[in-house]
Amino acid sequence: MDESGVVRTVRVDSLCFKSGSRRVTYVAGGIVRGTNGSARMYSQPPITTSRDGGVLVVGAAKLNASERVVTSKTGTSAHVWTNVTHARTTLGNGTYRVAIETEATGAWRRHFERQNATTTIRDFDGDGIPSVVAKYPGRRFAYLVVHDMRMEVR
Repeated sequence: MDESGVVRTVRVDSLCFKSGSRRVTYVAGGIVRGTNGSARMYSQPPITTSRDGGVLVVGAAKLNASERVVTSKTGTSAHVWTNVTHARTTLGNGTYRVAIETEATGAWRRHFERQNATTTIRDFDGDGIPSVVAKYPGRRFAYLVVHDMRMEVR
């Protein structure tokens, strides 16, 4: 989002492993482990910025996952196959915000705040799942890189 509103929306989908109260979720290139209240960022998403203006690069790892749910109580492993392409869009110079829809708002807030962004919580589509909105300070030149991963579980 820039000062005018939403610039681009990328549906990235997520991949989630649950076992009892434990959960590992991959969304937008980041891996979050734990429950909603105590989740921690395990692997950072591909969002890079200079501290005081300059450049913002938002990598959006798009899974193209179906709405299917795969479960196993036998400890069976599954192979995840991807065919990745990349498309870069120049967004231009401006002030920017990035929003990630997630139930693990605390982990994402802490990640963005470590990048010197201020955060708010908002439910854009009214589905009850909040989005963490990170506002980066100052004007910067922004790029959006969509990593289209066309994923298949075998």
